[in-house]
Order: sequence, then C-alpha cells, then structure tokens
Amino acid sequence: MQVVALCGLPGTGKSAVATPLARMLDAALLDKDAVRQALFVPRDIVFSERQDDLVCDVMLRATAFLAETRRREVVILDGRTWRKRSQRDALTAAVRAMERATLHLVECVCTPEIARWRLGRDLARGGHPASNRSAALYDKLTLDSEPILRPHLTLDTTSEPPEVLARKAAEWLRG
Repeated sequence: MQVVALCGLPGTGKSAVATPLARMLDAALLDKDAVRQALFVPRDIVFSERQDDLVCDVMLRATAFLAETRRREVVILDGRTWRKRSQRDALTAAVRAMERATLHLVECVCTPEIARWRLGRDLARGGHPASNRSAALYDKLTLDSEPILRPHLTLDTTSEPPEVLARKAAEWLRG
C-alpha cells in the first residue's frame, strides 16, 4: 500500500491537488478537517496542535486498518502541513509499522502572495471547514517550518491547475 502525505503550508493547494489525485488513483482520501468535523461538534473544535495530533492519529489508525485489510492500494492524507520534522518522523514510524505500506511525501508550494490570496478568498467565501486559516496563520507557521530532507515530490501550485499537478504526482507515484 502507498501512503501519500500532502505537505505544505495553508493555502498552498494540498486539498486542490488531493481531490483529483485520489480520483486518478482510486485512493482513499482522509482529510484532517473532515475527520475533525466528524469527531467533534462545532463548539468542541479547537484548532490546536494537540487536537491536530489526535485527528491525525485517527487518520493513521484508519490507514493502518485499510493496509491490514487490503481494502485500498493508496491512501492520501490531506490537511496537515507536516511542517515539523517531528511530525514527519512520527508519520514515518506509523507507516513503517503498517504491513506492506510505503510512505511518499508530496509537498505543495506556491508564492506567499498566492497563498495569502487563497486564504483571504476562502475566508471571504466562508466555505472552508478550518475557520482558523488566514494569512496570519500562514505567516506564523512559516516561522517554524522545517525543510523536508528526505526524497519527496515538490509541486509548485502557483500557476499550474490542480488536475495537471495531480497527474504529475500520479506519474511520480507509479514510477
């Protein structure tokens, strides 16, 4: 089984790429924000690292179940930035513990201006489930982000459409 973690700061296009990629690969798509909404009623949702860790643990347990039961060949993890090395190390350890599973990191990047514009647009529309996403959050998370040092695919979402980028990711994963 392939476990694909989409990495990147808020507004960099992780979800925009994850959706067509999941369709192309017939993959299970586990979205952190959707899982959070399924686990908690709105008043209990807090956008803390502790709650993020809990939600990601649930996602990884679901991934392990899919690996164990051989229900899917690909699982895509979307919604977490995976910006800290410690988060990626924990992810790597969890996937290593799964039978027949390999981890692939796909990092989405774009210019800060584009990320801030996307976040502002989403706030104005009110359509994103994570109401804490903002330019201020982007700037804060940028300060303590650590580079990904292991082999991974980087997709620049600044100008290419998500479908094109998803095809590139699918080709990379297949080959």
